[in-house]
Amino acid sequence: MATPQTRVEPAVVIVDDDLGILAALRRALRNEPYEVLSTTDPLEALCWISARDVRAIMVDERMPQMSGSQLLSWVRPRFPQIPCVVLTGYEDTALVIAEKDLRIERLVMKPWDDENLRRLLRGLAGSRPGPPEPAGCRVECEGRTDVEALSQILPELLLAGERGRTLVIEVDHLAKLDGPLGRFLLSLVRLAAEQRVRVVLRDASGLAATALQAIRRAEPFVSAGGRE
Repeated sequence: MATPQTRVEPAVVIVDDDLGILAALRRALRNEPYEVLSTTDPLEALCWISARDVRAIMVDERMPQMSGSQLLSWVRPRFPQIPCVVLTGYEDTALVIAEKDLRIERLVMKPWDDENLRRLLRGLAGSRPGPPEPAGCRVECEGRTDVEALSQILPELLLAGERGRTLVIEVDHLAKLDGPLGRFLLSLVRLAAEQRVRVVLRDASGLAATALQAIRRAEPFVSAGGRE
């Protein structure tokens, strides 16, 4: 499965395990002002969401690899700006969605009405998502080495880089970090620069702000402030 190249055209992603359903949806949406990306593979859909300007995603609920609600449970927290629609032929799907507390924009029953579906997706795809909200994590430094603290931050930093988001790090007990503070901060600065992620350290002690003043390369990637 080839990873698609990054492109600027807006797109709507559709996932269904029935090729006939996908063909019918492509026909119904062929003249719409966005590209229709359809697939039977949920993993391919995730690649598109990460690489494209996806304005909406519509998924079938009952699929063999992964249910639609499972797919959206992964998408929602990572891409909260993308509207989600569930397509289903089963009335009890509404109960499944309610039980999972899955927030979606619309539940569409099969067979659908082409004009209503076009109107729905055109409305969802027409408004460009706003700037992404900052990501955040909390790091407890007491009893941890600088390497252990960085290991906790790194996954969140990589994910923030993929989403183009600022990463806000709440640092607890920085003074009790088991390792050189300067080495910890310099490593964080370098990682942030490599991923092109702006990092905000919230440190009530003020140690981070003082140390970062001596690291000129910290700006504009890493800054520090008090706890809000």
